[in-house]
Amino acid sequence: MSYYPFDCLSLKTQESLADKWRDKIKASDRNGNMLKNANLAFKEEYGVEDECAIVIHIDDSFLEICEMKNSHHKDEKIITNEYVINFQKNIKEDVMCNVNIWIWIVQQILIFCRKYKKEYSTGYLAISYPLERIGENDYRILNFKKKFLFDKKSFENKNPIEEINKNCKKFLSFDLKFKGVINDSVATAVAAHYNFSKGLLGVIVRTGTNGSIIKENNEGKRYIFDTEWAAHGIKFQIFSLSYSNKILNTFRYILFF
Repeated sequence: MSYYPFDCLSLKTQESLADKWRDKIKASDRNGNMLKNANLAFKEEYGVEDECAIVIHIDDSFLEICEMKNSHHKDEKIITNEYVINFQKNIKEDVMCNVNIWIWIVQQILIFCRKYKKEYSTGYLAISYPLERIGENDYRILNFKKKFLFDKKSFENKNPIEEINKNCKKFLSFDLKFKGVINDSVATAVAAHYNFSKGLLGVIVRTGTNGSIIKENNEGKRYIFDTEWAAHGIKFQIFSLSYSNKILNTFRYILFF
């Protein structure tokens, strides 16, 4: 997956682009399903796990599992042992429509652990679907019109942390606890905040696109808006292009014409 934090553009240019971006979304989203405040508080310093962790990315076109561990360099992580299931290549449509996605994911965790002969105690989730943060470890996957191969009732309006931990406890022989979840569009903005001090925008580029915007209030406090233009069935022709050069050219067109 590729993402663009847009720190190469000036702050003024990014703010102008974000305003135009937001106006176009609002014009097509009369019900206010998009531009959700992610309710994430940026910290001056972030904690470093003493252990390696398993990370799972749930997308509409793939499932990715990998290991994340600390590097020898301060505040850096190493991603290893990647395991990806491409839904289009490996799963036929309608075959999984009655399958609980969390049970299936735990089965993939078992395959991953056996493949690399390793067990984990800590896990984290990233999902490519709209996510609402209600409180500490209290999340809800919002309604969406994005493609979904599994039983939608097992996923939509559920707390992903609660669901995956419940099934890990039920089906795994070792104690694995997932401690956090983030929407992948929001994750691009988090990366921009901590790695690029002048970054206000983040865009995901893979089989589709999505993005997020960092805004500041009057006190200078930063917060993230998850735009989720790909999740609600809204046809944004200008935002539906998959390739990075087309996305960048599109943004330049919006900004300068």
